Amino acid sequence: VAVIGGGEETRNMAVDVRVQLDQAGNVVSAEVAKVDKRGPISPDTEKAYIDSAIRAVHKSSPLQNLPAEKFDSWRTLVLTFDLQDMLY
Repeated sequence: VAVIGGGEETRNMAVDVRVQLDQAGNVVSAEVAKVDKRGPISPDTEKAYIDSAIRAVHKSSPLQNLPAEKFDSWRTLVLTFDLQDMLY
């Protein structure tokens, strides 16, 4: 498991990433939908956190076991990356 730098600062933000998928589950696009800052965070740590979330989405492609008949319900996903509960 890779952990981005920033230490305590990483508890101060969460990132929602809007993901567009094709019918095979491949990531077509991934962009920041929302950044939630819960305290002070440096610009460098914010950028690293966002870049890490986008990279994780692309590395997960293609998503598997998605029901083809429900493509309209999963073609666009919003994934939340929040380390607060995972690391602390």
